[in-house]
Amino acid sequence: MIEINSRLNFSDVLTGIASVLVLKDKSCIKYSENGMAYVFGQMMPSLLKEAENEGLDLKFRIKPHYLHHDSLFVNQEIAKAMQRGIFSIDSPGGDALRILIEKEEAESILRGLPGRTIMYDHFADEFIKHSEKYVSSGN
Repeated sequence: MIEINSRLNFSDVLTGIASVLVLKDKSCIKYSENGMAYVFGQMMPSLLKEAENEGLDLKFRIKPHYLHHDSLFVNQEIAKAMQRGIFSIDSPGGDALRILIEKEEAESILRGLPGRTIMYDHFADEFIKHSEKYVSSGN
């Protein structure tokens, strides 16, 4: 059994995904509140597995609302990431998030997060896979 030695919170996951997307030349995420909650809800099994493999204690759970398919928690965490300068709203309709992290700082950010960089790479791949229908990533 792997010893749990660190915590992984949702802000770490968001920051890690944003950093990896920048390194993959993705600078903008089409955004919908319901879509983001759905995507992260679909990612929960992978997030749990990866965190366990890294010996990290996952400090959140995402379960979108059964009727509205949104998550107040996800929306609040995205707002916090915007306050920290990770994202900005990039369109008048508020349907796109611009990733504000520069390529030069993305690798440094990833080194400062709990777990290995490869874990965040897996998270970003899962994010892209699950977001194709609901949230599009692109330049």
